[in-house]
Amino acid sequence: MGNTFKATRHLVDIGAITVLPRGGLSVLDPERVVAALAAERRLSGDTLALIPTTSVPSLLQRVSHYALGGADAAIHHLGGRNTVADRGERIIYIPETDSEAVRSSEGASGVAGPENVRVVVMDQVAERAWVSGYSSFAQTYADLFAQPGWQAAEFRRALWRRAFEVDDWAQSEAARA
Repeated sequence: MGNTFKATRHLVDIGAITVLPRGGLSVLDPERVVAALAAERRLSGDTLALIPTTSVPSLLQRVSHYALGGADAAIHHLGGRNTVADRGERIIYIPETDSEAVRSSEGASGVAGPENVRVVVMDQVAERAWVSGYSSFAQTYADLFAQPGWQAAEFRRALWRRAFEVDDWAQSEAARA
């Protein structure tokens, strides 16, 4: 059984995707795909450290590349408007090759909260794709789904409204209106 089939088996079972007869997959219900994948997100497993917000500027000077995630990325994907006000826990992605820079950051702790920033490893695909300085829309949604706090829930709902405000079958009609 291939890895792709194993990873998508539940999505096929619930009708969110279908396996095409000649190979490949077709997404039938993007909303359920996003929700199912977001539910699998575990930030704690990818977290290098939790550092004080005061240590962030010096960290960013020591890394080759970074992308903001969580609420900061949500604000970016929502057109720059912060509709929630309080961002809650912040997320910064850095390449694994720069992980030593985090270990040398002052004040690194294991305590989550608004006074600390979660530093998370980004893989090589993300490093190439996230050229805007922010995590992708889907990654941002998944991270917010995995984060505690009312702020994460509010930003996630705002992203959901942006992505799924019009049903798939009505999108062409909505575009003409």
